[in-house]
Amino acid sequence: MNKLMHVLKEPLLHFAVIGLVLLGVSRLVSEPQEEPNLIRIDAATQAELAHIFETIRQRLPTKSEMDRLVRVHILNEALYREAKHLELDHGDQMLRERMVQRMRLLMNSGIVIQPPTDAELRAWYEERKADYAIPALISFVVIGLDTDSQSEAIEVAKSANAADAAGARLSRPVAPFARFEDRPRALMVELLNEVFDASVEQLTLDEWTPLPSPQGWQVVKYLGSTDRVMQDFDTVRAAIHGAWVEAERNKEEARVMRALLARYPVETNSYEPTLLSDRSTSEGSAMEDEGAER
Repeated sequence: MNKLMHVLKEPLLHFAVIGLVLLGVSRLVSEPQEEPNLIRIDAATQAELAHIFETIRQRLPTKSEMDRLVRVHILNEALYREAKHLELDHGDQMLRERMVQRMRLLMNSGIVIQPPTDAELRAWYEERKADYAIPALISFVVIGLDTDSQSEAIEVAKSANAADAAGARLSRPVAPFARFEDRPRALMVELLNEVFDASVEQLTLDEWTPLPSPQGWQVVKYLGSTDRVMQDFDTVRAAIHGAWVEAERNKEEARVMRALLARYPVETNSYEPTLLSDRSTSEGSAMEDEGAER
C-alpha cells in the first residue's frame, strides 16, 4: 500500500495520466483541420489540460508545468495519428491511449543498441566515477525533544544513559524516538542540517548526549560513521554496462520521437492567465525532458 501511495504521488505519473485523459477528450472536440498533420493546441485544449491537472494536483499548473503538459499532449497526438495511419486501432476504436502505447512500443521495438566496447564503458565510468562511490554513512539515534530547555535535555540524557547501563528502558516514555543506521551522510545533512550532522560526529560513541539543533535541544547517541569509498571499474562494471545501455536507448528513443514530431506541425495559443498558478515559474524550470517526454 505504501508503494502504491508513493507511485500515486509521483509528478511524472500525474503528467502521464493527464496526457492520456486529454487524449480521449480532445478527439471528441477537435474540428477538421486544414493540414492533415497539423496539431492545434487551442484555448479549449489548454483549458482542459489545466482542469485535469488541477483535479489531480489540487492546484493550477505553473507555466513550466503547462509547457510540459502541452509537450506530452503533442507527442501523444502524433503517436495516435501514426497509429491510425498504420491501422492499429482495429478492434480498439475507443481506447486511444492504448493505441498510443502500441505505437510507442512498435517504434521502440526497432531500436537496437550495439554492445558497448570496453573503452566506452571505461570512459563512462571516468565521467561518472563519483556516482558509483559508496557514500559516507552515519549512524545515530535521536530522542526528539524539540525543547528550548537545555536542562531538560541533560536530564533525559542522564536517564537514557542510566537505562542503557542497567540494560533497561527509559523510566518514562520519550517520543519521538528515531534511529538512523548506515544512512548516507548527505541525506542526513539535507534532512537535519549540516551543522547538527557535523556535531553528531563529534560526540562520544554510544553515549546519550544533549545536542542543540535548529528545532531545539535533542538527545543523541552517536553509533559511528564511515568515509566515502570509491569503487574501481571492475567492481561496478555490470552496473556501468546497464546504465550505459539504458542511456543509449533513451537517446535513441528521443531521436525516434523527434523524427516523428517533425512530421507534425503544431499550432498553439498563448496561455490564458487564469489557467496558470501564481507560483514561481522557476519552480518548474528544473524539470528536464526525459527522452522526448518518455
